[in-house]
Amino acid sequence: MLLINKQNTTIKLIATLSEVDSVLTGCTLDLINRSTNVNYSFDLPTDTSTYPDRYNEFVFNVETFSGLTPDVYVYNINQDNSTLETGLLKVVNSVRTEAEAINDDYVFIPPTQGDSDYIVYSK
Repeated sequence: MLLINKQNTTIKLIATLSEVDSVLTGCTLDLINRSTNVNYSFDLPTDTSTYPDRYNEFVFNVETFSGLTPDVYVYNINQDNSTLETGLLKVVNSVRTEAEAINDDYVFIPPTQGDSDYIVYSK
């Protein structure tokens, strides 16, 4: 799964397109929102990979994806009406650790003396 974290100023997307086609020109990143079925299309910038025979790296300015809402998308990387790669892409406003997410969503009351159970409330 690819990840677009809108908190960053640049977005690096890494794919393995060179295994399919060694000449990557005129490629697009096409997205379909899984919740709304709205389509988006972006031109892929120049491949910046230091090892283009092994993987491909594309660097975008975060403003490119400003119209995307946090959600899960199906992505297709296409060249001349041929799909080179497909998969899932997730857009988030920020990345939280699991512990941060739990602490933001729940209140924990530690056990009292003589008791070993925590009390957990959902916020």
